[in-house]
Amino acid sequence: MNPPIAPDRRASTDKKTSEIPNPSACQIALTEHLAIAPIVPPIEEPGGCGGDDLVRLESVILQNGARVPLRPAAVVRCPLAKAIADWVREDVAPLARDVGVLRQVDIAGSNEGRDRNRGSGENLSEHARAKAIDGDGVSLRSARAMSVRGQWAAQRV
Repeated sequence: MNPPIAPDRRASTDKKTSEIPNPSACQIALTEHLAIAPIVPPIEEPGGCGGDDLVRLESVILQNGARVPLRPAAVVRCPLAKAIADWVREDVAPLARDVGVLRQVDIAGSNEGRDRNRGSGENLSEHARAKAIDGDGVSLRSARAMSVRGQWAAQRV
């Protein structure tokens, strides 16, 4: 029998949702030692948009216990949330240490029912299935920022 979902692990969303099912193995493994990621009920939207096994990834918890928020929080499928948390913990934070202390990860977009490249008639975007995010950059406590907006490559800090 699966354990009940703790009230603080539930997230609300304004999209058409179902009841929150029992937590998945991924949701159970995505503990507060790795990330702040409340469970989101499955989203069902017209045209195949939405998904299940969703969380709202609000913050990543670094190995030293520091909390690095995602701004805004990203509604994604749990395996993607786990991959993002691992990436921030294992790659981004160590790289940022060379120039400062990681303050936040800037998100340009996550779950959104739309076609690829926002074009009508295109295939459904992975964002529509909560399987993708658009990272905009990272901010450091020193007020410096590394952005990928416009260049698709990190700016030199």
